[in-house]
Amino acid sequence: MGKRNSSFLRWSYTAITRSSEKLFCVDAPDYNALSNIILYPIKKIKKSLKGAVDFPHSDEHEFPFIPWLESNLKSLGELNDIEINFDDSVSHDLNISFTKGEQSCNIRQRYGKEFFRSSELLISKSENFTSLCFSILNKAKTSILTKRSYEKQFKNDLFDFILETVREVGVSVSNISEDQYCHKYFFNTDQECSGIEFYFRDRDYFTKAIPFSTNPNEDLLLKDLIKIIDK
Repeated sequence: MGKRNSSFLRWSYTAITRSSEKLFCVDAPDYNALSNIILYPIKKIKKSLKGAVDFPHSDEHEFPFIPWLESNLKSLGELNDIEINFDDSVSHDLNISFTKGEQSCNIRQRYGKEFFRSSELLISKSENFTSLCFSILNKAKTSILTKRSYEKQFKNDLFDFILETVREVGVSVSNISEDQYCHKYFFNTDQECSGIEFYFRDRDYFTKAIPFSTNPNEDLLLKDLIKIIDK
């Protein structure tokens, strides 16, 4: 007898409700919000999706993620004793200059309507300093989500499970976008955009999961996450 069909559940209900003093469960199934989920192959996306990063939204700026990035970079620059300046005179290009003593580096950060896209090195006098500047820039574009609460317990169960899983793999959740029957989790992997769409119905469990990435073949961290979810 399988452990995920109606016959097993009716049998279990009878066994549990007939106990009078003590109940011993042997090899009990571990049900959770993902017990009935169907996992699909990784879907390739062309660019970063809306909602991939959690940043403050404001009507005062057409691209609110730009002042958010500039603020993050200024803070990181102070920690590393690096002077950072910005030039946004060219549409959809943010030129960022990094200076520390005689070392300098200029990076062009492109952006679209929703968020940042590719970055390109313009000028550099030191390979090591350039690596540090790109590391600071990537960190400044990253958000880490650690708290989220829902009325439905199965949604909280998924969030707790995902948070525990990403820590095991060594990544983090950058944001969650929510539609009526889908929670889209975004992860900070080493790709431009990466995540998993979790679909559910009115019942308290998720039915399918569709991973996505801008580079499915090379997204090894996402693949590690999928292996754990698929156990």
